[in-house]
Amino acid sequence: MWTTLHKVLSTSRLKRQLLEAFRKALRVASTLGSFLQRLSQLNGRECAFLIERVKQLSKQEGRQKFLLLLQQLELTDDVYMSFFENGALERVTVHKKKRVWHFKIQIENILPFQVYQLLRMRMAEKFSHIANVSLTVETLNPVVNEQHLLEYWQAAIEQLGEMSPLLRENLLKQTPQWTGNKLVVTSMLEHELSILKTKYTEKIALSYKEFGFPHIPLDFKLVEESEEFVAQQAAFYEQRREEEERLSKQAMADFAAREKVK
Repeated sequence: MWTTLHKVLSTSRLKRQLLEAFRKALRVASTLGSFLQRLSQLNGRECAFLIERVKQLSKQEGRQKFLLLLQQLELTDDVYMSFFENGALERVTVHKKKRVWHFKIQIENILPFQVYQLLRMRMAEKFSHIANVSLTVETLNPVVNEQHLLEYWQAAIEQLGEMSPLLRENLLKQTPQWTGNKLVVTSMLEHELSILKTKYTEKIALSYKEFGFPHIPLDFKLVEESEEFVAQQAAFYEQRREEEERLSKQAMADFAAREKVK
């Protein structure tokens, strides 16, 4: 059979190339068949070892890609790397029509909010000429504390979808309380409280999850307006405004410094 086929195909260079391609295809099929046969003969322990080895190789590749990303964002200084230790770039999803690149990274613990803001700012700056950037953070060993929850509170509310401006403003101005196992959010209006419970309990928890938090249980409490409550809200709002202003100035100074080096 091979002799006859060879005589037919050897009349031109193109046909010889087709013959060689056919032979390679047969070799690949044979190799794949041998591999699948060997795979079917593995016992449980050998299969588990093979799966674990594939996972390790995948993690190594993810860590290399994440390190490359951090280098591009100029976030490889020791002060930052301690937060990104053992981090990995899980995947990048490109939405061509929307011109959005969605990054998913995996790190050990929840980032301090200032570090998260800097990461997002550098990503938006670096890829602005290509697309808009979105980010999901997955954490392996998240430690939840009140400071982290309060620092991320406004960002968690701001990234929620459709919401009435008044309701959003009321949430942004308040300081929720962390009891150690749930986040308590307050409202001074019964109908607003009902909307929060039925529509936004899970949405707020999912918003926090995008930042690397585990599932955060929420509770909503009806309160009466008092001078202490209003003062507490105003103090928190002013503190966040000052912090955002400081970060904005720092970002401008960092950008100017990098441009000067260039």
